[in-house]
Amino acid sequence: MGIVDSSRERVLTAAWTPQLGVQVSMSDLPETWPDALDRLAHDLRVRQYSGYIDRIDWVGEYEDDSGVVVLLSDVTIAWREGAGFGVSGRCPRVDDDVETILLCIADLVQDQVARAHVAWPWADDGGFMSVALVDGVATWVKGYVRTRVGDLREAPALDSDFPLTSDYPFRVVASWTRRWGTDLWLGPSELPSNWSAAVAAVERDLRCWVRKKPLPDFTDHTWEVLVTEFGGVKIQLREPGLRGWNGDLREPRERRSLDRKRRSASRRRGAGRPHRQCLDRLAVGRMGHPRPHGRRRDRDVGEEK
Repeated sequence: MGIVDSSRERVLTAAWTPQLGVQVSMSDLPETWPDALDRLAHDLRVRQYSGYIDRIDWVGEYEDDSGVVVLLSDVTIAWREGAGFGVSGRCPRVDDDVETILLCIADLVQDQVARAHVAWPWADDGGFMSVALVDGVATWVKGYVRTRVGDLREAPALDSDFPLTSDYPFRVVASWTRRWGTDLWLGPSELPSNWSAAVAAVERDLRCWVRKKPLPDFTDHTWEVLVTEFGGVKIQLREPGLRGWNGDLREPRERRSLDRKRRSASRRRGAGRPHRQCLDRLAVGRMGHPRPHGRRRDRDVGEEK
């Protein structure tokens, strides 16, 4: 069973993201259901293996003949397409207690996350944790380890090496920042030249749009370059007063480009492929199109007219 069924009555629409948590847009269910989703949401932030969960959309449908609520999940993993709505497993009844609802939906969501090729939740010694009722409480179980659903923490090794803070929905191992319109990068070391060139090129293109007035002035904004746990690089232009990650989780992974020597002058200006990918992601997010009007499509990215 894995398709939204028009013959069932829709009783819940909700979504989860690392930045905002659970947001319920419609519910005709008892408060035990949002409470169960909130507890599950805490655990969705940690112990993900082989990928990062970017978003989960939920649709709950009531089956009149059985009295159960079918919770369909559409899981989107960072840098991947959404898996589509699906459900497989035991569905709770409308009037079940919160622990029984949580037991069922944790199992349903875990199955759909696995369908999207991410293992969650991942145990300290490897492998999946499973969910069960222990003394009437929904609990993650692996061997002799018991953890109440809603109380999961990151594995100790990851806690110490790559802490997952409330500011970012991923683990950051290094970061650099600079104010818009300046040249000084603040960070643990000198920012690799290919990434500073990439940001400079994006800024030049955005300046063209600012002059043409479809965009606001970015004078008070801050550039941020983040290196994640597995060597990925994320870049965002952060608005004043905001903290954490406000960008696109699907930024390109460019681990090797951080260690690569600067490309020869005969190659395209800036930072090559990482440069172009960053421009496409950042500029589309800001202005809906990566190039200002009047710019030739075959012109090097970031090159002044």
